[in-house]
Parts: sequence; structure tokens; C-alpha cells
Amino acid sequence: MSLNAFTRAALDDAKAGMSDEERRVRRAAKDCARLIWSALPVMRVVARDLGYALAVHGSQARDVDLIAVPWVDEAGTAEELRDAILGALVEIEVCPAWSEDQVAFEDKPHGRRAVCIATFSAANIDLSVIPRDVAVDGRGR
Repeated sequence: MSLNAFTRAALDDAKAGMSDEERRVRRAAKDCARLIWSALPVMRVVARDLGYALAVHGSQARDVDLIAVPWVDEAGTAEELRDAILGALVEIEVCPAWSEDQVAFEDKPHGRRAVCIATFSAANIDLSVIPRDVAVDGRGR
């Protein structure tokens, strides 16, 4: 009988005397890497189709932090981007089906809006969207 990867990892952790929190953090970091490898290319295509550039930022230790920057004048809305990314993630079986109240935006500094997307793994996806019409120097430049 062969052990699957999760069973092997759990046994390795137990042997190393890791705490439950250390095991959770270790699993989340591995899941971040898996999400970036498997889901990021799909999310980037979706974002590009809506006029956004999508970049990874942060440590990727507990979750995958993404920032979406509008790249063309006709970029879609933050809600359109969120919905399209969520639809793609459901289709590739990274996250469960969702309802709008489960993925509501939260206002952040500098007009940024963020949403946390729950996945089937120990790591979530935190998507921050930069507003489409931002005056860089207060004069529209």
C-alpha cells in the first residue's frame, strides 16, 4: 500500500515534532505554490481579457496575494474582474461555487478594493484591484 503525498507530509511533520500551527503554515505555503503554478496562468488570461495586468506580491506563506492593475482605458470593472476570475477558478475546480455576499469587496487605502477568495486548499487567494481612474499627481497625470 503506497502513501499519498499528504499522508507522507503528515508523517514527516509528526516525526519532526512540528506543532499543529507549524503544520498548517507549512501546508498553506505548499498550497500557495500549487495555486500559483496551476491557477495563475488562467487568472492572468482572464484579467488580460478584461484589460488588467495581474501580478503576485507578498510572501505567499499563508495565501496568494494578487494585485490587478488596469492596463487599458476600457478595462472592466472590479466586479467584472472578480466574477470572471471566480468563474474560471470554479471551472478548473480550484474553488467552490460562490455567491456575491461570500466574495464582497472591502475598501482599502488609496482606493484599492480587495476580496478574499476561498479555495479547496489551505491557502486562499487575496485579490486587490486598483481603481480604473486614478489621478497620479492630483491633476490627472
